[in-house]
Amino acid sequence: NMAAVAAGVTLCIYSVSYATNNAGSIQQKCRVFITLRIYICNMKKGIPTLFIVIICFVTTKAQWVNIPDTAFGSWLKSEYPTCLQGNSGIGWQMDTTCYGIVTETNVVIVSAPVINLYGVQYFKRLKSLSCINETLQNLPLLPDSLTGLACYGNLLITLPALPATLTYLDCDANDISSLPTLPSGLAKLYCSGNQLSTLPSLPASLKELRCYRNAITSLPLLPDSIRLLECYYNNLSSLPKLPDSLLTLTFH
Repeated sequence: NMAAVAAGVTLCIYSVSYATNNAGSIQQKCRVFITLRIYICNMKKGIPTLFIVIICFVTTKAQWVNIPDTAFGSWLKSEYPTCLQGNSGIGWQMDTTCYGIVTETNVVIVSAPVINLYGVQYFKRLKSLSCINETLQNLPLLPDSLTGLACYGNLLITLPALPATLTYLDCDANDISSLPTLPSGLAKLYCSGNQLSTLPSLPASLKELRCYRNAITSLPLLPDSIRLLECYYNNLSSLPKLPDSLLTLTFH
């Protein structure tokens, strides 16, 4: 118990209770919480009034995942040193709850000998991913938040399912033989210099299509929004109906 006088009230009783993460809506959100039960006595009327104050301390336990590609692990260590443990000899682990990982929005990897980008899927707020290094062979599932993907000039033979949020895709100069279903909001698709023989249905939002230097025999229906079409050096004998919106066409 303690007493104090301030602004016409007396603090009569002060008690503290402590709990860990048990059942209940508050506990489900807090790792640790403290409840302060404060009884305020009105000096004029002598009527005790109960106030309950809950102080929540949120702590997050580290969650470590293996990073199989040592080059990617080394790159991550250089960019997010507090989020990685290990070394290139014993291997790397990344804390998927680390602040730098969960808040990053833009990742650019250039000239690092990365083969496998496993681990990038834990960048939950990632908007733009660029990996241009001539060695990449594997892309994992991508974050749902991703809007731009640039992976040109690599050794990819497939792409994972594309996030619904994606508006820009540049996978030029790989060995890709087929593309996954394209997101409905995709605006720019650059897929030249691959092994494509067909293209998937094009979304109505598409404005630019660059698909030259492939083995494409026919193009799908072109959306009314398209402005640029570059499709030379393919096996095309004809083109579909060209929308009035088209401003640039390169076709041999």
